[in-house]
Amino acid sequence: MRKKILFYSSFVIIIVLSGFIWPIINLPYENTSIIGEYSRNKYNHNNDLIRYLIFIFIPILILFIFFAFRKTLSINNLLEKINTNLTEETRSKSKLIYVFFIFLLLLFLEFLSINFPIHKIDLFHEGQKLSSAFKFRLDNSLWSGSYVTVGILYETLASNFAWYIFDDISIGSTRFLKLFLILILKILLIIFSFQVTKATNLKGTLESLYFIILSFITINFINYSFEGGQIIYREIPVLLTIIIFFNFILYKEKQKYLILLLGPISCLSIFYSLDRGLVSNILIIIFLFYLIFNKNLPFLFLCISSILISWLLSFFYLGNEFKYFLQNSILIINEIKQIGGIIHPIPFSGEQNSARAFKSLFLISLSLIISIDLMNKKKTIYTNKFIIILFIISILSFLTYGYAIGRADGPHIKSTFGYVVIFYSSIIFFLLIKFIEEKKIFKNIKNINFSIVFSVILVVFLFTQNIIFTNIYSFKTRLNNFVNYEDKKFLRTNEQSFVKNAKKIVNKEKCIQLFTNDVSLLYLLRKPSCTKFYFPITIGSEKNQRELINKLKKVKIILTDNDKNEFSPNARLPLIKKYISENYKILYQEDRWIIMQLISN
Repeated sequence: MRKKILFYSSFVIIIVLSGFIWPIINLPYENTSIIGEYSRNKYNHNNDLIRYLIFIFIPILILFIFFAFRKTLSINNLLEKINTNLTEETRSKSKLIYVFFIFLLLLFLEFLSINFPIHKIDLFHEGQKLSSAFKFRLDNSLWSGSYVTVGILYETLASNFAWYIFDDISIGSTRFLKLFLILILKILLIIFSFQVTKATNLKGTLESLYFIILSFITINFINYSFEGGQIIYREIPVLLTIIIFFNFILYKEKQKYLILLLGPISCLSIFYSLDRGLVSNILIIIFLFYLIFNKNLPFLFLCISSILISWLLSFFYLGNEFKYFLQNSILIINEIKQIGGIIHPIPFSGEQNSARAFKSLFLISLSLIISIDLMNKKKTIYTNKFIIILFIISILSFLTYGYAIGRADGPHIKSTFGYVVIFYSSIIFFLLIKFIEEKKIFKNIKNINFSIVFSVILVVFLFTQNIIFTNIYSFKTRLNNFVNYEDKKFLRTNEQSFVKNAKKIVNKEKCIQLFTNDVSLLYLLRKPSCTKFYFPITIGSEKNQRELINKLKKVKIILTDNDKNEFSPNARLPLIKKYISENYKILYQEDRWIIMQLISN
């Protein structure tokens, strides 16, 4: 025990020291036409990524040097952990499945109890899921019609799916889809927790207790009342990938053909959200290496075939849109951090979010060290499968912190914290359960149904505050009213007034061009964007600005505003602003919004 404390204390010190190296790494600034926080501060956008990698990998490098010096690095131990053929079989018969379905039932009851969100519209963020969706409804264009920032499924097709299901183009139906996706996320987190529990090979009541605690922790990472949290619903494809991976580890010869789903997930995850798609595909690559280490060539062939076929089908099905998808995605990946970048706070600096960031960095680094150490040990109280799963979760924590690299504000850092909490929760509560088992606290309980009864009581207790039976009874009526809620009721008084008056002015126009961050206005006016740049803040580079200017020559109406804050198109897109001021005149102005008309030759 003393050696273990000394071992981990040493690495805690090394991780802390890595934080002091952070500000030393400072690449020279490279001039760019993209105006943002990086350009204003003459800051190289690659700094944060390199700093992050060095912070994480210095302790790991020292760990391997330590193993080599002590001659304790065992390749055989590592391979034994990776090769699940050498592990004990996962028990398939247990009462845990009953507890699992009880959890699912309570999740559905909680969902039926929710109060639908009738808060006023977020013209910026909600517009991203409304305006491009409306354009698609009119002309069926995907990347060719909209410059997609997140992903075509998330940004364009999701709202259309909701409108199709409810046969109503409304803000309410789009918001309900978000709530439903949160439910899906919670279900996936329950499945995730179930798999982690099965990997422990705990038994009876203790198994159920472990599952309940872990499940309750995970499903509270997200709430129906707000979009933020430690895990957000954009993580759905990542969790699907992990669940399939874990399923294969737990039940190698059972449900084996689930790995065929990795092919469609490889494509759809990218289409859903570029950043989450990249994480999903990295995890799939790790899974392929896992199959190689296990010398499982048949499954390797199945998985690779599924991926290739899925991408080929996407290529042929999308046709010319696939070319626009590639162009769009490459530009976004190259430019988005410079466009919306927020410099990562320096550890121990006292900068805003510095403490939160360092906490995440510290725990991620330590989780990798712990999991590698467990992989290297020959004898542990953990099963091989549990160790592999812990290792994958630590890798997932490392990968997902990439969301905050390039956008290191509080909400984005917070949204990366869920998996690392799961990692430590999985270990801490396992050790607690083993302590209970060793002390034989439940040895006098002879009722064979106690596990189920105990689980039901505990789970019901945990969910009671979220279940409202009157809401469950009226769910159908409330849902129907919500999706048919008039859009104007989601608007503020000034927004209602402007939309009403602007509709009269642009009624005969086929399209309008937006030059404001109030992206929802396109949807509210029921007009498509004249160009693919419906989301002006992401235009960014001089190349894109000139492309838009070239297309503006045929655009009669531009909707802009008088905002001059650092995030506004007026501040970030000077070439376009100059062109508009020289070639357009004010047609109508109300509140902060301005409708401008092309000056006749």
